[in-house]
Amino acid sequence: MCGIFGELRPAVADDARRRLWAEGAIAALRHRGPDGHGLWSDEHALLGHLRLAILDLSDRASQPMAAASERSVVAFNGEIYNFADVRSTLAEPRGGWRSSGDTEVLTELLDARGLDALEALWGMFAFACYRPESRELWLARDRLGKKPLYYARTRAGGLRFASELSGLLSDDAVPRRTSPDRLAEYLQHGYVSAPRTALVDVSQLEPGELLVAHVRDGGLELSRRHYWRLPEARPVHRTRDEWDEDFGHTLRDAVKRRLRSDVPLGAFLSGGIDSSVVTRLAAEQLGEPLRTFTVDFEVAAFSEAAHAREVAAAVGTSHAELTLREGDIVGIDELVGIYGDLQGDSSALPTLALCAAARREVTVALSGDGGDELLGGYARYGATLADLQRISRVPRFATAATRALAKLAPVWLRGPSRLGRLTSDLARYYALEVRSYSPREWPPVLRSSLRSPWVDSIAEAVAGQASRSPLQRLMATDTLTYLPGDVLVKVDRASMAHGLEVRSPLLDHRLFELTMVADPAWLSDEHGTKAPLRRLYAARLPTPVFNRRKMGFGVPLRHWLRGSLADLAKARLLRPGSRLSGVVDATQVRRSLFAHARGLRDESTRIWHLLLLDAWLDRWSVAVEEPPGSR
Repeated sequence: MCGIFGELRPAVADDARRRLWAEGAIAALRHRGPDGHGLWSDEHALLGHLRLAILDLSDRASQPMAAASERSVVAFNGEIYNFADVRSTLAEPRGGWRSSGDTEVLTELLDARGLDALEALWGMFAFACYRPESRELWLARDRLGKKPLYYARTRAGGLRFASELSGLLSDDAVPRRTSPDRLAEYLQHGYVSAPRTALVDVSQLEPGELLVAHVRDGGLELSRRHYWRLPEARPVHRTRDEWDEDFGHTLRDAVKRRLRSDVPLGAFLSGGIDSSVVTRLAAEQLGEPLRTFTVDFEVAAFSEAAHAREVAAAVGTSHAELTLREGDIVGIDELVGIYGDLQGDSSALPTLALCAAARREVTVALSGDGGDELLGGYARYGATLADLQRISRVPRFATAATRALAKLAPVWLRGPSRLGRLTSDLARYYALEVRSYSPREWPPVLRSSLRSPWVDSIAEAVAGQASRSPLQRLMATDTLTYLPGDVLVKVDRASMAHGLEVRSPLLDHRLFELTMVADPAWLSDEHGTKAPLRRLYAARLPTPVFNRRKMGFGVPLRHWLRGSLADLAKARLLRPGSRLSGVVDATQVRRSLFAHARGLRDESTRIWHLLLLDAWLDRWSVAVEEPPGSR
């Protein structure tokens, strides 16, 4: 697990300017690779790497790494879990294998097979491969988007890439502009979906995507394509028991492959289904007590510590608990510095604390991330499908009249109520279900001059999955949007901020290839969702793991924003002359703060999104583009 960055220029590079940018990128990304860094360059390209040593701790595994043929150079972030299998299929490089890790295998595979190599890789990765002879650069991201990769065209016409936004912005070569549609998407969802980012001039690779750049005729030619997508639904030609056996075997193998490490390894344990199953399987295969970690809160409604403790005792792990108090959380400005792009998930706070605590004992941690998208575990899936079923029984004239009445209510009173969601269209309904504000095309907190049409990535994704069952449409949508845009960003930045590698067996792409073509009836039963895990592992874990109410990994933000954070929020969000004041409607902000402070409504998520937006605009000195025709 590391950080990478680099540049491809159509003209011969200005060495002094490029060196200055590289030094800035190394400083910005050093937390991702505390164990060393390296650079490779020629007249057109530069590749940089910052190393967190996990496999083969020797200098022989340092990067950027050149193939034995010297035709290819690779900078790689992540882990290739099947690298031993792949190595056995490759001819021994000239001079023999130099290392025992996965980087050399990846480098020689790309050198031997070109872009066809991507089909052979199982893992979490983002890599850059440069071919000096053809002046061709390949950028690729893993199938589920576990590892990030940002890229941008520079003012001079070059192409830059980096593991984090900060790696691109260590000088002024990339413009820093945002737009109303990106602000709208962030305020409604808490993130901006790939391939876009909150900055107009910066993009990110989508999960399972490849970018190829050529230096040709004095310029750069860029092309993008997906080398992997979620499999299409197809008729099921096996029994549920056969499918369960295949799923269980694949999950055990996924856990086993993620246990390989030359540094100490542990696991995050919440006591929920996903992390408990991963911990159980890891402990069975490890052959020694597994170290597990959980975070607790002083507010009892958010605490899962007792459940984690029960699982740890049953499995026999060496368990540690961290209690997170209001005074322990990182500051808003520090949080924005860690995350770079706009990211509004408040569970980043406990994730950061958990990663810091785990890193004091281990360098690698397993997690249960991905289980909800994989097995339909979010409560909103059931609520959405049940509501749509009820709406389908209501006469059309009645739903139309109710929608019309809902529009007459003041904007600030509406909230994200179900009145405005009276539609039988799954794409529209689910998009409204996950928004922060009322069913409008723009968040009302934005200044009226910035309210312009924006494309809802959630609605687009649901509409694009029309061939699947309703439940699998929602699972696929979150796999394409919320998982890589929110969940995985949160964990990647939090873990990398502390030099910790997090591996997620439930994000093995082979499992998603199974659930997306399964009979949807196999994924739930009378007890709820995640039925395959219940059928396979209920007898090997404490009963409450499978029958207690699901809890998200949240924080007592509602309480904190009525406590010591209340004055901070008011002071920051109502500052005259701030960048934020040019973006939001101060009247709407005051109403939100007042309603939350008085307990009239829970406005904590909206206030939190605004606090991070305020800090982000300042941190990167971002200019906001006016929409067309606004002047």
